[in-house]
Amino acid sequence: MDFVFKVCSEYRRILKPNASMVLFFGYRHAGWIAHELQRRGLFTFRMPLIWVKDNPMPSVRRTTFRSCYEMGLWLINDGGTFQQPRTFNFLTQARMRNVMSYLIGRDGYKRTQHPTEKPELLTRRLVEIFTDEGDIVLDNFAGGGTTGVAAFKAGRHAISIERETNYIAMITKRQKAVEQRLSQESAKRA
Repeated sequence: MDFVFKVCSEYRRILKPNASMVLFFGYRHAGWIAHELQRRGLFTFRMPLIWVKDNPMPSVRRTTFRSCYEMGLWLINDGGTFQQPRTFNFLTQARMRNVMSYLIGRDGYKRTQHPTEKPELLTRRLVEIFTDEGDIVLDNFAGGGTTGVAAFKAGRHAISIERETNYIAMITKRQKAVEQRLSQESAKRA
């Protein structure tokens, strides 16, 4: 777990004051990590954000329950001093629940080969809540590039960092497709 705290120390350094960050962790570690980040004076843990998977993976061995949710930690870059978030765009009462149900993939099918792909609609919702148009969204564990795609579609800039070459190619292809589609839509409006 030292790696998590090293990375979060870097987030603390590069994020704007009071900026929001969402990190997804397995249920075994999420609560402890949130507590430690706050105890170490790095971030304030505001609340868990739960993604309920409407189409979870099957239990192949049938020896446990199916994993039907992932937990995100909403953290504020305030050194653990309980400040208000820099940006918080309240959508509607119905859309501002901290338990959100989404299919894996837009129509229940995965878009990438990444094992922990998040739904684009989920990431876009979080981008729209915690950033304003023109802001920069950082995803330094970009995987299949879903956060970057969601950021572009929401009118934000994105920095996607990934070290696995097969995922880098996937990210590049997805982002070029989005840029091309957005450019075509812009040309039609002009």
